[in-house]
Amino acid sequence: MAEFFARIFYRNAINVGIPVAECREASRIREGDRIELDLEEGVIYNLSREEQYQCSRLPAHIMEIIEKGGLKNYLAEQFRDKKDERI
Repeated sequence: MAEFFARIFYRNAINVGIPVAECREASRIREGDRIELDLEEGVIYNLSREEQYQCSRLPAHIMEIIEKGGLKNYLAEQFRDKKDERI
Protein backbone atom coordinates (compact mmCIF):
# COMPACT_ATOMS: atom_id res chain seq x y z
CA MET A 1 0.00 0.00 0.00
CA ALA A 2 1.03 3.54 -0.64
CA GLU A 3 -0.48 6.98 -0.90
CA PHE A 4 -0.45 6.73 -4.68
CA PHE A 5 0.63 4.30 -7.41
CA ALA A 6 1.43 5.13 -11.02
CA ARG A 7 -1.32 3.62 -13.16
CA ILE A 8 1.06 1.31 -15.04
CA PHE A 9 2.46 -0.10 -11.78
CA TYR A 10 -1.05 -0.45 -10.34
CA ARG A 11 -2.33 -2.41 -13.33
CA ASN A 12 0.81 -4.53 -13.66
CA ALA A 13 0.55 -5.50 -9.97
CA ILE A 14 -3.04 -6.63 -10.48
CA ASN A 15 -2.10 -8.48 -13.67
CA VAL A 16 0.36 -10.64 -11.72
CA GLY A 17 -2.04 -11.10 -8.78
CA ILE A 18 -0.58 -8.64 -6.29
CA PRO A 19 -3.25 -6.68 -4.42
CA VAL A 20 -2.60 -2.96 -4.14
CA ALA A 21 -4.32 -0.32 -2.05
CA GLU A 22 -3.96 3.44 -2.19
CA CYS A 23 -4.29 5.16 1.16
CA ARG A 24 -3.77 8.84 1.95
CA GLU A 25 -2.73 7.90 5.47
CA ALA A 26 -0.17 5.26 4.48
CA SER A 27 2.62 7.38 6.00
CA ARG A 28 1.11 6.76 9.46
CA ILE A 29 2.14 3.11 9.23
CA ARG A 30 5.57 2.50 10.72
CA GLU A 31 8.03 -0.32 10.26
CA GLY A 32 7.07 -3.14 12.57
CA ASP A 33 3.38 -2.19 12.77
CA ARG A 34 1.06 -5.17 12.39
CA ILE A 35 -1.61 -4.39 9.84
CA GLU A 36 -4.60 -6.12 8.34
CA LEU A 37 -5.97 -5.10 4.96
CA ASP A 38 -9.61 -5.51 3.97
CA LEU A 39 -9.55 -4.89 0.21
CA GLU A 40 -13.26 -5.47 -0.27
CA GLU A 41 -14.22 -2.86 2.35
CA GLY A 42 -11.30 -0.53 1.67
CA VAL A 43 -9.97 -0.43 5.23
CA ILE A 44 -6.49 -0.87 6.69
CA TYR A 45 -6.44 -1.88 10.33
CA ASN A 46 -3.26 -0.94 12.17
CA LEU A 47 -3.35 -3.52 14.95
CA SER A 48 -0.25 -2.08 16.65
CA ARG A 49 -1.67 1.44 16.99
CA GLU A 50 -5.35 0.48 17.21
CA GLU A 51 -6.13 2.75 14.25
CA GLN A 52 -7.87 2.26 10.96
CA TYR A 53 -7.48 4.09 7.67
CA GLN A 54 -9.66 4.29 4.60
CA CYS A 55 -8.05 3.03 1.42
CA SER A 56 -9.12 2.38 -2.12
CA ARG A 57 -11.65 -0.40 -2.57
CA LEU A 58 -10.99 -2.85 -5.34
CA PRO A 59 -13.94 -3.51 -7.65
CA ALA A 60 -15.33 -7.06 -7.78
CA HIS A 61 -13.83 -7.80 -11.21
CA ILE A 62 -10.35 -6.76 -10.01
CA MET A 63 -10.74 -8.86 -6.84
CA GLU A 64 -11.62 -11.83 -9.04
CA ILE A 65 -8.38 -11.40 -11.03
CA ILE A 66 -6.34 -11.21 -7.82
CA GLU A 67 -8.11 -14.24 -6.32
CA LYS A 68 -7.26 -16.26 -9.45
CA GLY A 69 -3.57 -15.36 -9.09
CA GLY A 70 -3.42 -12.78 -11.87
CA LEU A 71 -4.77 -11.98 -15.31
CA LYS A 72 -3.20 -14.99 -17.05
CA ASN A 73 -4.91 -17.46 -14.70
CA TYR A 74 -8.16 -15.51 -14.80
CA LEU A 75 -8.29 -15.52 -18.61
CA ALA A 76 -7.29 -19.18 -18.82
CA GLU A 77 -10.22 -20.06 -16.59
CA GLN A 78 -12.58 -17.86 -18.60
CA PHE A 79 -11.55 -19.53 -21.86
CA ARG A 80 -11.86 -23.00 -20.29
CA ASP A 81 -15.39 -22.17 -19.13
CA LYS A 82 -16.37 -20.90 -22.59
CA LYS A 83 -14.91 -24.00 -24.23
CA ASP A 84 -16.84 -26.26 -21.83
CA GLU A 85 -20.08 -24.40 -22.66
CA ARG A 86 -19.64 -25.19 -26.38
CA ILE A 87 -19.12 -28.91 -25.85
